Amino acid sequence: MIEQKGKLIGIGVGPGDSELLTVKAVKILEKIPVICSPKSSPEKESIALSIIKPVLKVRRGKKEKIGDLKILEPVFPMTEDKKILEKHWDEASDLISEYFLRTIMEMSMKNIVKKSDGTFNCN
Repeated sequence: MIEQKGKLIGIGVGPGDSELLTVKAVKILEKIPVICSPKSSPEKESIALSIIKPVLKVRRGKKEKIGDLKILEPVFPMTEDKKILEKHWDEASDLISEYFLRTIMEMSMKNIVKKSDGTFNCN
């Protein structure tokens, strides 16, 4: 069986100017397949995502296709109400875990091969 590993990398967007992102942050943003960028409400754009958009535009101008980048945008409302926060934390957790579980399943299905005798083999 093929073992595939991934990394969860946290990137800070600094004081809010894309030109002030670290070199390392830009290098990571140019390569990663998934970005999880929280926003304060479903109707608003993520502030963090708006800060990194110039980097993503440069990335899209290179060889990568627009579809090569998945953006997840969980909602983290600006409130002190613990019940509302916990609800959104649970929803964010579900959004992220469902995406990665679905991705793992899709990758696993690609490694299943049907043999000539009708049985299946997992590479």
